[in-house]
Amino acid sequence: MNKKASWNDCQAILAQYGIKKLYHFTDRDNLESIIRHGGLYSWYGCEQRGIKIAKPGGSDLSRQLDKNNGLQDYVCLSFTRNHPMMYAAMQEGRISNPVILEIDIETIGWEGSLYSDRNATRNGAQRGDSLDDFKRIHFNSVTARNHFDLDEEEQPFYQAEVLVRSFVPLQYITNIQSFGIPVNQQLQAKQPYTAQITRNTPTAVIFLVDQSVSMSRETLFNGIRMTLADAVAQIVNNQIQELVYRCIKSNEVRHYFDIAVVGYGERVVSGWQGALSGRDFVSPEELQNNPFKRIIVREETRTRKGVTTKEVERVQWVEPICNQSWTFATKAGLAYIWLSTT
Repeated sequence: MNKKASWNDCQAILAQYGIKKLYHFTDRDNLESIIRHGGLYSWYGCEQRGIKIAKPGGSDLSRQLDKNNGLQDYVCLSFTRNHPMMYAAMQEGRISNPVILEIDIETIGWEGSLYSDRNATRNGAQRGDSLDDFKRIHFNSVTARNHFDLDEEEQPFYQAEVLVRSFVPLQYITNIQSFGIPVNQQLQAKQPYTAQITRNTPTAVIFLVDQSVSMSRETLFNGIRMTLADAVAQIVNNQIQELVYRCIKSNEVRHYFDIAVVGYGERVVSGWQGALSGRDFVSPEELQNNPFKRIIVREETRTRKGVTTKEVERVQWVEPICNQSWTFATKAGLAYIWLSTT
């Protein structure tokens, strides 16, 4: 997530008041859906995605107020576990088994996050996305044990909010594993898997190319009407050429990638043509030394003066193919079949 330039200043304020997490209340019946969909969506985001909220914490009135203030696509987070609105939702029967989700304070620093000095839809609420807006929060009040410990005029500020645009990913719900519901570890990983690509540790690149009858349909590509098979072949060949170019260093072709092309339609086959026909993974050097053929294609280039078309020579390793059958397997299943038979 992109961070605001003011995030370090926000962190200093949070540290000053001992604030280490934010909170969001919901009903236990909603947890399975939150986990299954990878995190917390705004109620509006749930509607747009067809996600049914089993027990919504907000009322029809609160949703209308959100719409009136342009806040319907924000997830509301608080600084307190004892939010008065949670008890109101229980009394009105919207939730019956409340749970408190603990949210990573990094969400405060995300681009697009808003800050409100009280309930964001309340009259007089000051909200915005700047450091000054964040400083308007009454931090002595939000860190009180409950709002009854505050003077009456100060009690509204106990409900100060951070509003995160659209979605809080599951990995930022720090206590999501505390409720006895299995969580996919990949969904909860904050950082995606990364590895350096070197000659000692090349990475695999697999192109899955649809060769079914559906690819006989026509499309407009680079200003020319052609079949989908022709367009995809041009795109894949260009991408392969780009990978080969990236491996050329000091007049040698370095082994940074192992590249495979899998064609699927009537059956699952290697997509290589010519000298590489029938092979699975091949190296960039093998591709450089074994082009199937060279063709002249027209390509569009956008300039300040408009779109120009020119003819260029391109290398082909993959041919456009569309056979007379449909494919019913998933792409992941096709890759598994191919890997199991090579």
